[in-house]
Parts: sequence; C-alpha cells; structure tokens
Amino acid sequence: AGETDAAYRLFAASPSLLESPTAASRLLAQLSYRSTSSHTFSRAAGLLHRLRAQGGLNLLDANSLSLAASAAARSGSAHLAYSLLLSMLRRGLLPDRRAYTAADSRLRPAHALRLFDAILHHLRRAPDSSSASFALPDTAAFNAALSACADAGDCRRFRQLFNEMRSWPGAAPDALTYSIAIKMCACAGRRDLVARVLERILSSGLAPCATTFHSLVAAYVGFGDIPTAERIVQAMRDGRSDACLLLRHVAVEGNKEKGIAIVVDEHSDVLEDIVGPRPEEGTEAPLLSRTYPPNSRVYTTLMKGYMNAGRVDDVVSMARAMRREGETMPASRPDHVTYTTVVLTLVAACDMERAHAVLDEMARAGVPASRVTYNVLIKGYCQQLQMSRARELLEEMTTDADIEADVVTYNTLIDGCVLMDDTAGALALFNEMRTRGVAPSTVSYTTLMKAFAASGQPKVAHKVFKEMEKDPRVTVDRPA
Repeated sequence: AGETDAAYRLFAASPSLLESPTAASRLLAQLSYRSTSSHTFSRAAGLLHRLRAQGGLNLLDANSLSLAASAAARSGSAHLAYSLLLSMLRRGLLPDRRAYTAADSRLRPAHALRLFDAILHHLRRAPDSSSASFALPDTAAFNAALSACADAGDCRRFRQLFNEMRSWPGAAPDALTYSIAIKMCACAGRRDLVARVLERILSSGLAPCATTFHSLVAAYVGFGDIPTAERIVQAMRDGRSDACLLLRHVAVEGNKEKGIAIVVDEHSDVLEDIVGPRPEEGTEAPLLSRTYPPNSRVYTTLMKGYMNAGRVDDVVSMARAMRREGETMPASRPDHVTYTTVVLTLVAACDMERAHAVLDEMARAGVPASRVTYNVLIKGYCQQLQMSRARELLEEMTTDADIEADVVTYNTLIDGCVLMDDTAGALALFNEMRTRGVAPSTVSYTTLMKAFAASGQPKVAHKVFKEMEKDPRVTVDRPA
C-alpha cells in the first residue's frame, strides 16, 4: 500500500514518468484493486483522466483496464466502466467477465444490453476461445443481462438470452435466473406465468433461493394484489412447504375478480417455454425441501405495497412487528431501507413529526440513516414550506451524521426556495453546492432558471441558461 501511494505521488508530480506500459498498467491495477468506494476510486479515476488527456490510454493492458472498470462500477461510476470496456473492445482486448458483469448490473438497461451484445459479438469472433476463458460469460453475467431485459420490459430479448445461456460453458440457468424470470413475467403483466415459476425451478432440479420468494412478493405487490403478497409472506412465516399449491390457487384467480387491471405485453407469449407448461389438473404440487422464513427485504417489499396503497398504519405496524421478530430472527430486523420506507410513507401522509422521529428510532436500533433517508425528510419539509427545518436537517446530516449532501439534496432545497419565492435563497444554495464540490445537474440549472423567471428576472434566468450551456457535465434539455 505504501509503495502504491508513493508511486501515485511520484506520478502526480511528474506525469511523464508513466510512459512505460508496464508502469502505467501496474499503477492503475494497484489503485483499482484497493478501491472500495467513490472516494478511494478517485485516484484511479484521476490517473485514467490524465492518461486520456495525454492520449496514453493505449499504454494500459487488459488486466489493469478490467480492474479499473470493475472498481468504477462498484464505486458508482458505471458510465466510466462502460466507456472503458467499450474502448477495450475497440482495441481488440477482451475484458474479464467480472468487470463487465459488475458494469452490467449497475448500468441503465439499454447500455447494459448494448455492452453485453458487444462482448458476445467479440467473443464469437475470437480465434481461440480457450485462451479467452477469463472473458467467457458465466451464469452471473447472463443474469445481469437478463435483469436488464426485465427492467427494460423486453420479453423477446430475454427469451433470446435465456436460450443462449446453455451454449456457453458454465452458464446454465440457476435459481436466481428463474427469480429474474419472475420479474420479467411480472413486468410483462403475466400473472399466470409468475405463479408457475416456482414449480419450474423445482422440476429443473434446483433449489429456490431467498431472492425467489422476494421476487414473488414483489411481483404481486407490483400487480397491486396485496392480499396474495400477504398470503405468500404468511406462508413463509408459517414454514409451509406447499407454496406451489398456494400459487396454483393464485394462478386460477382472475384479475377481474380481484379488481386488478393489468396490461399484458403483446410479446409475452415467448416467456411460456421458459416457465414451462401449465400443471395438469389433479397432479400433485411439489413440496419445498426446506422452509424460507421472510427476511427484512421481503417484509420491506410488502411494506412498499402498503405505502403505495396509502395504508400508513399497516406500514408502521409492519416495522414494529419486524423489530419484535428481529429479536429472535436477525434476518427479519429492519434495515435502513425499511426505515426509509416508513419515512417515505409518513412524509407522503404529511406527518413530518412522526417521520422525523424515525431518525431517533434508527439511532436507538443502531441502524445508521442513509443519505436517501435524509433527502426524503428534507423533501418533506420543503413541500411543507418549512425551509428552516430543512436547513437544520441538512446541517444535522453533514455535521452530526457525517454524510455529504449530494446533488439531489441541493436540488430539493433549491426547489423548496422556489416554492417560497425565495430567489436569493435558491441562488445561495446553488453557489453553496458548487463551493462544496457538488456538480450541478440539469435539474439544478432548470430549477434555478424557474426561480428567476417566476420572480420577473428573465435576464438573470437567461444568464443561468448561458452558464448551463458552457457546463460540459450537463445536457440542455427541453424544460431548460
């Protein structure tokens, strides 16, 4: 570690020292390997930017670039990872599968699928696939791409990739693959197929995983069918092994009878072969070989269903029940996502006093509040026109909790000033954001322009627009 730090300081003082491909690659590899967050990745990112400015990216080898892409994805710089991986392919270098899998799992669906297609295209053209075994996609790589298909709602692409899995060594579908298939069927509006996936997992000789049951609960919550989601969670709590039988009953219940309107994707028929044939009437439903108690992720997903339905008391009661159950079942203990869901629900109900009290509850439970938790609360105060409370919470977040405000935090506060007709306050926050090193987004500029336009200062609004045009980090959009 000390030698890597010394090498980086030497490079920072004399960039020309990295004219050797070996030196450049080794330094980037070491910096990337040690990166565990956006803060620790900053040195590797700085090295990449300097080399790019000097036209020296061609000095880097496949190993160092793969490590850098993987570290970039893990550190929240998925777009940088995407750019690095595509530049490797253009140079004829094949990336390690772990690097493009990490990027695919964090990129927007369109970019994730474009990258995966490019990887497969280059692998098919490779003269000797045995020498590129490190780059061949495995099940995890396909699962990341399949998840992108589900997020994009692309049934046909999902089916194509699913069929292709078995043509690659070490890429057979696993329980997680079928759990992603549940998400795909749900996105396609195929309630009937969702109910059959669990049986398909068992008939394939696989054991379901915790994600399988989370996906089932999430699917029915997404359909707006809270009673069925509750039945699945209760069956999990009771340790029932006949979940397949329960789902068979669910499959025959019509959406109309349950008062649910679901839009079915016109291409969803291609998913039927993945799920398998409808069970014949009278056949025994397979039993689970073990129980799957609900964890905090499952409970929180059900809570989100209550939140979407405006059932505030049920959300609060669920969190309370999770705390009690967590005393004997640690996996059920509420986490920061659970508490943030409670905060979201109370903010939506305009109950800011109870929403803020959740922070104290989190502290007592030893669960640190996240930036998202604070941002939700700040937004609630801004919507209630309580800007002084919002600013106090910002101070508490940055000073007491030692959490840095991000662009979402500042955009929310600036929008709050707009609601209060406080143009000076909006401008002060915009300048504070830049002083603290937080890059403004397109929304930052458009919100500030809206403030000046609403206060009868079109010239100042136009000046902000001109600044926006000069900022290479943002795109001028239609609202601007």
